[in-house]
Parts: sequence; structure tokens; C-alpha cells
Amino acid sequence: MLSNNMIEAGSGRGLFNVLEMGQRVIDKLTKIIESDLNAVGARKRTISTLGAKELWEKTGRWDHMTAEMWRVTDRLGSEFCLQPTAEEAVTKSVARMSPLRKSELPYMVYQTTNKFRDEMNPRFGLLRAREFLMNDLYTFDMDETAAMKTYEEITKVYDFSFEPT
Repeated sequence: MLSNNMIEAGSGRGLFNVLEMGQRVIDKLTKIIESDLNAVGARKRTISTLGAKELWEKTGRWDHMTAEMWRVTDRLGSEFCLQPTAEEAVTKSVARMSPLRKSELPYMVYQTTNKFRDEMNPRFGLLRAREFLMNDLYTFDMDETAAMKTYEEITKVYDFSFEPT
């Protein structure tokens, strides 16, 4: 991507600027993936980049993800993280909707947003960058058997999205 002028090195190791051609590719890929996810009933959301410490403590990952998670403190002393993933936020949001009706399952939501990780050894361009675009899909099912069925169906969707035409 560097040699094809799709990205350029940013202001530090593991930081990149996406140039015009690279942005066109990203926009096209995002459109394909999101269209395929919409076609199977997934719904798009935008989840906050900042996550409150309390939410991450509740799942035990505030202390577990110490190496890669960027943490920030606001002017009042409240602690947040740049959410490296959105399981906590999405689960909390969907829990507020409860109870979901059986007819609403599987309930699938996704986001395509920038993520931030303090990679120990950032390399390989955008694959191990400190900031990157990620598509996350979260599903809520009746039970483990149904969840595995949904997983297999969504795997087919992603496989289809990346099949050569």
C-alpha cells in the first residue's frame, strides 16, 4: 500500500495516513461488506470511541487489557479508554432493549469504525497499526446452538464479500 501510494507513513511508528486511492478502496470495501450484512438483517450502529472505565471493569477487561488499551483521563479525573473493541458497549446497549422477542433473534448489530490499540510492535502497514478501521458484528441468539448457526451464516457472508468476481 505504501509503494502504491494508497497510504503514507504518519507522524509515528504504526501511524498511517490514508491517501485518496486508499480511501477509495476502503470506501468500496466498506460498502460491499455493509451491504452484505444489511442483506442478512444486521443493523448498523455507531458506538462511542471512548468507553467508561466502569463498563470495562464490570467485565474484568480494564485490568486484563493493560498492554494494548489506550487510557485517558478527563479534566475531572474520570477514566476512559479508546475502546479497542465494542463488546461491552454493544452488550450494555442491547441489554437495555431487553427482553428481545424470540422473533427478533438472532439480533445482529455491526459497526465500522476506527479502533486504537497500543501495539507493542506495530508493523505490516495497516494490519498491525495503532489506529485502523474495523468492522465488528455482534449477534445475540437464543442459545449456543443458535449462535453457532448464526456464526456459520455470517462466515458465509464475509466469505462471499471477499470472493473474487
